[in-house]
Amino acid sequence: MTPADKQKLTTAFNNAVNASPYADETVFGITTQDGKPVTRRMLVEATLESPQFFNEVDKVLATGKVTLDQIIDKFEQGMKKSSLGPRP
Repeated sequence: MTPADKQKLTTAFNNAVNASPYADETVFGITTQDGKPVTRRMLVEATLESPQFFNEVDKVLATGKVTLDQIIDKFEQGMKKSSLGPRP
């Protein structure tokens, strides 16, 4: 993954979180070390700080089955939906 791709992904994820009315919903089953709930925003921030995340994205891109824009689009669509309640 090029530095430009990494920046594009980071910017797109942050923009999607900032635009989402659901960014501060808690993530079921995930807590901080001191037992406080983790929000979707917190989870994305932590994910974007992990070099392993970008390594995994790079592996997915290397398969040629998905593009960076598709990954971004899927994430953006997911942030437009609540994570609470049943899924259709």
